Amino acid sequence: MEEELISMRQIRDKITFSVLGDYWRKNFKENLSLIKTSKTVWDLPTFKEPKPAIAVGAGPSLLKNRSLLQDWDIMLVASDAAVPMIKQYRTPNYIVSANADEPTTPSEFIDNTEEIGLIAPIVVPPDTFRNWRGEIYFYVPH
Repeated sequence: MEEELISMRQIRDKITFSVLGDYWRKNFKENLSLIKTSKTVWDLPTFKEPKPAIAVGAGPSLLKNRSLLQDWDIMLVASDAAVPMIKQYRTPNYIVSANADEPTTPSEFIDNTEEIGLIAPIVVPPDTFRNWRGEIYFYVPH
């Protein structure tokens, strides 16, 4: 069974790369100068001093549980898709831009990004960083 899963994963990866590979290479090339001057996820302060955190995505339970975001004084990590849903309740400490195939611009949803870290794959579309003033932490997706 495990051998079947590995081969299915390899097939899925090959299909994904065949569809998006050129686009990702283009994005990586355009992001390279920013990557060289930015940090990596290993530079996140939480790796040096672990702290409790809540990570939220744009799932159906997010709005139902929004009071927890207001009540808890805890680090908040939000997907870029969740930011428009939570911005009126709480500003995240970090935003994760995980979709390397769709341009997202988190700064469109938050007025002041200076105190917020943006975590993004090296192949994310360059528009993701437009008007971003906070730290950027890159990672290599796999």
